[in-house]
Amino acid sequence: MSAQFTFDWAKGFGGDREDKATSVIETFDGGLLLGGVVIQKKTHLWLLKLDEKGQEVWGKTYENNFSSGANSIIETTDSCIVAVGFITKKKNDRTTDGWFLKTNYKGKILFEKQFGKSGNEELKDIVQIHDGGYVAVGFSDSNSDDEKEIWIIKIDAQANLLWSKTYGDTEEDAANSVCLTSDGACVIAGYATRRDKHVLRLIKIDADGNDIWDKPFDTGALREADDVVETGNGSLVVVGYNSWTNSKQSDALVEILDASGDSLYTLIYPVDGRAEATSVCTTHDSMVVVTGYSESNQLMKSNFWLKKINIKGEMVWQSDFLRKSYDYPSSVTETRDNGLISVGATYNLEQGWDYAALKYRTNNKTRIVFSSPYDTISASGVKDFELDICFTGDNSIQNVDVTVNGSLQFSGQPSKNLITTKECPCPFIEIVHLQPGMNKVKISARDNRNYFVSEERIIYYIPPPNITW
Repeated sequence: MSAQFTFDWAKGFGGDREDKATSVIETFDGGLLLGGVVIQKKTHLWLLKLDEKGQEVWGKTYENNFSSGANSIIETTDSCIVAVGFITKKKNDRTTDGWFLKTNYKGKILFEKQFGKSGNEELKDIVQIHDGGYVAVGFSDSNSDDEKEIWIIKIDAQANLLWSKTYGDTEEDAANSVCLTSDGACVIAGYATRRDKHVLRLIKIDADGNDIWDKPFDTGALREADDVVETGNGSLVVVGYNSWTNSKQSDALVEILDASGDSLYTLIYPVDGRAEATSVCTTHDSMVVVTGYSESNQLMKSNFWLKKINIKGEMVWQSDFLRKSYDYPSSVTETRDNGLISVGATYNLEQGWDYAALKYRTNNKTRIVFSSPYDTISASGVKDFELDICFTGDNSIQNVDVTVNGSLQFSGQPSKNLITTKECPCPFIEIVHLQPGMNKVKISARDNRNYFVSEERIIYYIPPPNITW
């Protein structure tokens, strides 16, 4: 099994109470944003911005008179942040509304909206769709039977409600995740209740809320979907748990389906205890990464794990982050350097529950390798110096800038006429014009995933002596 990723760093963030991260995204500037809940005197939504090395940039707690929290965060097309979750309807009232919060990229509130009826409503996930609006999903129990129903709403860019739908044809239903598909539709994943047990339930609707298909998967086991994504070939990957008993024994579940919602592969990862797959993301090489936890019956033993699988369900890489603690991941995403970030909650006997962030790096990110000049400091006897470099990694190069002493000498894409090799998939050759003395030559490149790399070389141009006979 290939070692595609290497552990980079792990960090916890929080105070002395209870802090749990539920979602993570990579923002337009290459940083990371975590969202979830922080419990101080009350439960509040907390957003935490990190740089790519895991250093805190800013943190915002959105306090009010009521309890609130984020279940999902996304970055919008205008580089803002949207969080959805729950908020208590009234002070000292335990019933909740679904909550929509939009901030700028620094966490300043732009506007917020509450959605609900007489009972409990909660939004679990959200996607921005092609018209600039949003589809959000969760559950509602504002019905005559006070039972949970799958709840789907569509709102416009200003969070005005366009329509609302519920699905409540079983004893209890709830939606945990929604993904936008390549045909502009949405797939909602969660559970239905059949004969007092949860079963997997998937619903596909178009942008106007019309049903395309609705499928419960009653295999005889207890099943619940936590997350769903569409892969590059149009198939769907659903993750959650599978249990054959009502005890604390469960296994992590990965279900791979075709575009019609029919099962192709069912993957179950058994453990001696409880396990659950909690989040899934697609990767640049047309595979998926699943994160989850395994919990044994031993004290302080619950660990993060990550698995990378192809669209046939074959394992290509896995990692377990083991330590004596309670660790529960809730979200995973691929970063633009082709690495991974997984977040959740970690329990420390002294600190209580904290946000947890676990980062993996990879050698498949875009890099600059110099053939000429080979050394960081070189000398040249000619004014016109030939740079000979290679861009390595899995991603294509979109733009290269070459500056000499701060002056731009080249900007554009690498030539497609150069000979490529396995060792050098993207060669780049350019003549730069040097000045006498020291020259700072800088190569900057951006790949198709908007990952930025830059390298600098010092080249001393030593003109030939001016000798006349």
